[in-house]
Order: sequence, then C-alpha cells, then structure tokens
Amino acid sequence: MDGISRILFFQFQVIQDRNGIKDILNSIAWFIVSREIHFSDIGIIKADRNSILQLQLLKDLPQGAKVGIQNDPSNGNRALLLLQKNGILKLKAGVGKDGVNATPLDVIENPKGIKLIELDSAQLPRSLDDLAAASINTDYAVKAGLSPTKDAIAIEDLKGPYANLIAVRAQDRNKPWVKKLVAAYESPDVKNFIDTQFKGSIIPAF
Repeated sequence: MDGISRILFFQFQVIQDRNGIKDILNSIAWFIVSREIHFSDIGIIKADRNSILQLQLLKDLPQGAKVGIQNDPSNGNRALLLLQKNGILKLKAGVGKDGVNATPLDVIENPKGIKLIELDSAQLPRSLDDLAAASINTDYAVKAGLSPTKDAIAIEDLKGPYANLIAVRAQDRNKPWVKKLVAAYESPDVKNFIDTQFKGSIIPAF
C-alpha cells in the first residue's frame, strides 16, 4: 500500500459528470463503481423533546429562535435548503444547487428573524440545550440517541439527491476485487443489516 486510500465511501450529490471526482490534496481521480448504497438524510431536530411545550412543526419556531446548522459547505447548504423548503427563510436565486453552495450570507428573507448558529456537525446534538432546533446528520443523531424519523420537525426527502456511493481510484476500476467489493455491499445481508440496525433512520437504496 502507498498510504493513500484506494476506496472512497462517501456522500455525493448527483451531478452530470459522475466520473469526474478529484481529490485535490492527493491528485487522485476517483471513479464511481456502485449504484447508490444508502440514503442518510438530514433532519431539523427539536430541542426539549421532553418538554410540554414541544415544537410540532418547523413553522412553529418562535421569533428570533436559534437554529444550529452545519458549518461545512455541503451540509450547511443542505440545512439552508431544508429551512427554505419549509418556509423559514428564502435564499438568493441560483444558490444551493448546481454546485453553488448556499451560506447564511445568501439569506434574503427571514421573517422570523431566525438566528443561524454554525457549528461542527458532531457538536450539533450536544448543543441542542442552547438551541430551539438544529440540523443534524443521521449518523450523529443516531450516536446521540436521537431518531431523525421521530424527533425531527422537518427532514429531507428520504430518497433525495444525496446517497452514499463507492468510488475507487480510476486505475483500479477494472480490477477483480472492485467487482467483489461492490457485490458484497449490494448484498441482501447488507440491506438487512441497514434495516435492522438503523430502523428507518438510514434507508437502503438498492
């Protein structure tokens, strides 16, 4: 081994050129070799789940509420799109799609005066006590004992444009081990594991 990863299992938004992924740091060209493996969506999860005054819908957020969103470009973009979809804010035309990630600076309408608090994805579940709600990735939600399907007041489409895929280095794409790897991931055993282990929080895509 040369110390550089030969397999990439990652979350990827559908784009036109599925074979043009580039690792700038290591100058590696990656080639997607699998269909979608599973969907892992983002949900806006409410704080105070045990409070009598629970939020039931995203539109019930109070004026000036603090909402945590991811501070990385891809997931922060998804959080803003989810807030826009639910009528909480409006973004500039053209941002949030076609590779142009939206940021809080792109918000042009915010009738409730929502305060967007940008935090690291892993920190968001731990910060719920200081927020009205937070955009949380499924993996971090599950680790924190949260259920996106039960605790979220808004969630991305379960079969939206984000899915985990397998990519390998372009020079490896026709090697026999790649075909075996993909077959193993797309097996009934893996599908059953996802269904059993995550109970609807993560959805098999095959």
